[in-house]
Amino acid sequence: MKKINICVVGVGSFAGAFVRCYLLHPLVGEVHVCARNERKLNQRADALGVDPDKRHTSYEEVLADDRIDAVHIAGLWDWRSGGKAIRQAGRNAGHFR
Repeated sequence: MKKINICVVGVGSFAGAFVRCYLLHPLVGEVHVCARNERKLNQRADALGVDPDKRHTSYEEVLADDRIDAVHIAGLWDWRSGGKAIRQAGRNAGHFR
């Protein structure tokens, strides 16, 4: 079965728990993270072990990255606009809060 590459939007404790799960999941290839605050993004991504080339600061960056198959919105960003943009780009989107 093909592994999927996923991006988790948000860097809080809830999002971090999902990132850790995805990093260990046998059917997940790459794990990316996205947050608007670059300082918090880098602090959290460093702690979680997410590679620097898999960090994004906007939905636009996430959608421009062809490596990403699905987006998991775990943060409090505007779900409607972000989720809609993700779906319109042909990506899978989920919001778990």
